[in-house]
Amino acid sequence: MEEDRESQANELLALSSIFEDEETFMAHEDKSGGSFYTDVELPSDCTIKLIGQMVQQARALGILLRGEDDEENKARFMLVNHLPPIELTFNYPRDYPSKSAPSFTLSCKWLSVKQLNKLCEKLDEMWTENQGEVIYCWADFLKSETLSFLKLSSPITLDTSDLPRTMRQRSHLPGPGGDDGRTHQGAVGGNAGSDAGIPQARAVQDIAALPNLIPTIVKYDRDRREYIFNKTPNECGVCLEGKFGSDCIMFDACGHVYCKDCMKEHFSVKIRDGDVKGLLCPDIDCESVALPSQVKALVEPELFEKYDAALLDLSLSEMGDIVYCPRKSCETPVVKEGNMGQCTVCGLAFCILCKTTYHGLEPCKVSEEEYKRLADNYENATEDEKSIMEQRYGKHNLRQVIENCNSEEWIRKHSKNCPNCDRAIQKFDGCNKMTCMKCRCFFCWLCFLVLPRSDPYSHYRGGGRCANRLFAGMEGGDMGDEEDDEEDDDVMDIVNIENWWQFVA
Repeated sequence: MEEDRESQANELLALSSIFEDEETFMAHEDKSGGSFYTDVELPSDCTIKLIGQMVQQARALGILLRGEDDEENKARFMLVNHLPPIELTFNYPRDYPSKSAPSFTLSCKWLSVKQLNKLCEKLDEMWTENQGEVIYCWADFLKSETLSFLKLSSPITLDTSDLPRTMRQRSHLPGPGGDDGRTHQGAVGGNAGSDAGIPQARAVQDIAALPNLIPTIVKYDRDRREYIFNKTPNECGVCLEGKFGSDCIMFDACGHVYCKDCMKEHFSVKIRDGDVKGLLCPDIDCESVALPSQVKALVEPELFEKYDAALLDLSLSEMGDIVYCPRKSCETPVVKEGNMGQCTVCGLAFCILCKTTYHGLEPCKVSEEEYKRLADNYENATEDEKSIMEQRYGKHNLRQVIENCNSEEWIRKHSKNCPNCDRAIQKFDGCNKMTCMKCRCFFCWLCFLVLPRSDPYSHYRGGGRCANRLFAGMEGGDMGDEEDDEEDDDVMDIVNIENWWQFVA
């Protein structure tokens, strides 16, 4: 038993050392096992066969597909360099490696439960043939032989038969102690070789539903290519200088590489000229479009704001049939219906203009801090731009916003707030001893000090900073008699303008 524990510790140490720089292995904190994230080796120029909904999703994500000119064949082909990894999670029994094999779970997003079960059986077979420290052999097999063992070759056909077509039924994942053995749609497959005849769920297709599959593959492929790209020297296609990928950008669709300095200048000139559709790859025969995230990372914030606003206007005027679910955890392509989109994965019904929950015929709502900018943009917009804004926010609301902004500006210049309740008050006439019509507080209009109710005029006697200034600021004003002031105070007009500047909800 002591020898087994020592062998387990040595194996984990060796694996951590071998894969230290690859971020593919992680030992459990209690040293009871670990997890491998194994990228399957793909042939060069590897493609995935897409049909039906998957073709539309790939197009919506900006992927250039092969076979677009073949009108008779509905299948299209997507080039991939990396597929999401197979995750091997293993736990040591007390008598490993002398007698028992590690328990394990295999999960993957693009392999079906049936395919994962075949891999599980192969790992069992490898243990039987070579009892001893086996984890490295398992990981190496999954990396280098998965495709050949499953008889998969380019173009790879994805087996989606187990996956739900929507999010109505989420994946059921096995807990730490295994599962009840039931096979859940699109999620878990059983293995009938466990103790007491209770099957263990150890093959997991870790994807919620079919609409998530292609976006997940595309995102992982992009992330891995970016990771490798950042560590690799590249030659800029404009200035021809050699720079690491971390100092360059690569256009997603075509793969052409340029340094960030050249592209910053290229994007900035195009945006200043109002040519937001011109943010293309500089290669003369290429039409690849820069991603908004790439533009944002390079240009100044005010230029990106201009680009983003112009892109919104352009999308409103030339909007196609595909929008994206606004939930960050989803972002599934959705076919729009009028101004509404309903996600087939998470079920969210949303407005395609403001990306919030669908609000029917009500105009899109705007937060208070956006009102001033919105009013300025509307007043300075062209007729076409005004028409687009009126479609989004409502013409009446936009006019009301302008009126409210003007009222608020006037209030700032011509009124002051009660020091007790903060109500906006305008002073037309009378002395500087004020009475708030809301809270009935006495206060000084000059210094905003709250005055004692017993003798508010004492503030204007003696040696204070407002001494002898009861009528300061009035035409021909002087100290006068307090009796005369009482009369003035009675006729003083204090106007409540609170309701003049309420924003449109």
